[in-house]
Amino acid sequence: MTMHTTMTTLTLTSLIPPILTTLVNPNKKNSYPHYVKSIVASTFIISLFPTTMFMCLDQEVIISNWHWATTQTTQLSLSFK
Repeated sequence: MTMHTTMTTLTLTSLIPPILTTLVNPNKKNSYPHYVKSIVASTFIISLFPTTMFMCLDQEVIISNWHWATTQTTQLSLSFK
């Protein structure tokens, strides 16, 4: 399960550099579309491994709860099911 989480995190973090590149350097070069295309393609290849593990291990449900904050009588929480 730890490897599955690690690979999923790697997949999501590999999509951050193109976003940061546009924020830091808004002047896009001619090679920028090729750069984004190669990042998305490599991220897709990386994401195939956790997807295959997810399907082969018959994991149909992942439950994650996160308690954000409590303000007097209101509780903010996030739940993915």
